Amino acid sequence: MSNDLDMSQYLDLFLQEAEEQLSILEQETVKLESDPTTDRLNLIFRAAHTLKGSSRAMGFLNFGDVTHEMENVLDLLRSGQLTVDREVADALLQSLDALMAIRDQIAEGQGDAYDAAELTARLERIAKGGSAAPAASVEAPKAATTEMARPALESEVEEALKATIAAGAKVYETTIVLTEECLMKYVRVFMTLNAVQEQGEVLHTVPGHEALEDESFERQFTLYFQSTEAEADLLRKLRGIGDVQSLHFAPWSPAEASAPQPEAPAAEDKAPASPTAAAKPEVAAPAAPTTPAKKAETNQTVRVDVARLDSLMNLVGELVIDRTRISQIGAQLAAKYEMDENIEALAESVGHIHRITSDLQDEIMKARMLPIETVFARFPRMIRDLASKLNKQVKLEMKGGETELDRSVIEVIGDPLIHILRNSVDHGIESPERRLEAGKPAEGTVHLSARHEENHIVIEIQDDGGGIDVQRIKAKAIKQNLITAEAADRMSDKDILQFIFHGGFSTAEVVSDVSGRGVGMDIVRSNLQNLGGLIDLDTVLGHGTKFTLRLPLTLAIIRGLLVKVAGVVFVIPLGSVVETLHLASSEIKSIVSKEVVLIRGVTTPIIRLRDRLRMSGSCDQQAEDSCYVVVVGLAEKRAGLVVDSLVGEQEVVIKSLSRYCGEGAGVSGATILGNGSVALITDVNSLFGLDHQGDI
Repeated sequence: MSNDLDMSQYLDLFLQEAEEQLSILEQETVKLESDPTTDRLNLIFRAAHTLKGSSRAMGFLNFGDVTHEMENVLDLLRSGQLTVDREVADALLQSLDALMAIRDQIAEGQGDAYDAAELTARLERIAKGGSAAPAASVEAPKAATTEMARPALESEVEEALKATIAAGAKVYETTIVLTEECLMKYVRVFMTLNAVQEQGEVLHTVPGHEALEDESFERQFTLYFQSTEAEADLLRKLRGIGDVQSLHFAPWSPAEASAPQPEAPAAEDKAPASPTAAAKPEVAAPAAPTTPAKKAETNQTVRVDVARLDSLMNLVGELVIDRTRISQIGAQLAAKYEMDENIEALAESVGHIHRITSDLQDEIMKARMLPIETVFARFPRMIRDLASKLNKQVKLEMKGGETELDRSVIEVIGDPLIHILRNSVDHGIESPERRLEAGKPAEGTVHLSARHEENHIVIEIQDDGGGIDVQRIKAKAIKQNLITAEAADRMSDKDILQFIFHGGFSTAEVVSDVSGRGVGMDIVRSNLQNLGGLIDLDTVLGHGTKFTLRLPLTLAIIRGLLVKVAGVVFVIPLGSVVETLHLASSEIKSIVSKEVVLIRGVTTPIIRLRDRLRMSGSCDQQAEDSCYVVVVGLAEKRAGLVVDSLVGEQEVVIKSLSRYCGEGAGVSGATILGNGSVALITDVNSLFGLDHQGDI
């Protein structure tokens, strides 16, 4: 059998496995310092062990060396010979950083040429300091080997092995049982063969080479080999293999080979295999037991390319458009041919198509959903490092990580959250000394949570720090000529806080590499608005600040209210619609050159879409003494959009306009209606933003 295995075909699988295990390491290692439970240690150890095995199987030795030294430290922690302190946690996190850097190099095709000597030496020093004999945790042969049933050998093979011993060579037998979770059995076989052939020569395998290459065996395989190396060195090499449940290693002798076995093989592989060497022919060897395998039951998920999911989503979108069109055509035919029984059959079919496409749409949407935990997972480490850098004590509490939203939103939301969290730690949480003076615990707390609300996800970031001084923001805004003192006095605290989202605005007295340059919060709001979301801010001086982010679950398909303005159909997302009103024109008043209407005692600004979007053209026939108003909401703000007429509600597929003509202010995209015409989707966020901060 040739051992020149092309490992490139397994690279993607290795990178996927590395991503999953590194994510576990990052999440659990950060928690280890404050909560070093046995279960957590075991979870971290298993992740490191899996990474060690797969990396060495792929030939990434530096990656394997770092994880091996991590294993040694973790093993001492599990046995109680070491305790988790700041130094140990820092070393493990530094190791994680190195593994991520090596992973990135491998993904970019640069191999694992990473200088990890200083890091591995640090881990070795920690391990040696944990016990008078730390090597015991990695050098206990009896604990590493297991007695198990060994295969019976054909007489020809046994004679060949005897001849090798007679020639003065040492022959060893090793039997390995892989774990049930092992996904790449032949990679483990290949790794074992390489480990042996580096220090000797393989004489025989059970099962045969072809069965090993084809993975036509359960989980157990046996090697017979000769070597002049010390047994301890051979055993150390074999222990470096990943995904091994048990290992038997011993010198081979004819007497042992012929001794009665506790269990006989259930069947034999009758297909002859090619010999490993000319002088040592290989004969038929027992195959794996015939007990039915459970392999098919352990793999319940498949990986799907993101581009394929996006393509499916686009196709579903086209189905939704055609479904709406068929419904409209059916309604027109029903009105024309009321008594035709074929029309009734058509209506039933249209209803069935509607249900099926709705179910299909829901399933595709679910396939695109990811738990927000994939974003949250990176924050505990970031908060820990940032707090340490700023000499602060900060605890991050998270909940709602299982909340799901569309992957297109997941991919964009990470950076805004990072910026807000960094601001909370840098500007919000006080130093331990100031907190104690204020009667607070020395350790500050940042709460990060996510939850569903109707068709949105709400993310809250709240700290128990010093809060934001509104008067200081007002003074800074006046100083930067963002507003006059007279106008500032008329503004509410809520409106003044909005200056935080103005580009270049900062109240920080000291500029650091963490924050304070006035760059970021404006980009945060811009990114959220691009997603169709919004951000709200509440603060109490001396007690803390809360940011509330509201995002759509998906950016692909929404329900909208269809309205007409100057003969053009617009879609207003239903998630932004509070109510619709038919008002007398006399109810609209003018205050300081701004139109408003009183709705149940609340003064609500009026936005005339025709004027705001600079549209010309005739309006629908409508009495001059009345108008339709769609009340929309943005956080706590309300505004009434004046339209010519209401068309109805409809599920619409969002199509981007930027690819073709750019998206103008007030418009976020377009959709195709059931009659084939195009409707523009209003951007409620930008409609609010088009007015001055204090006007709405």
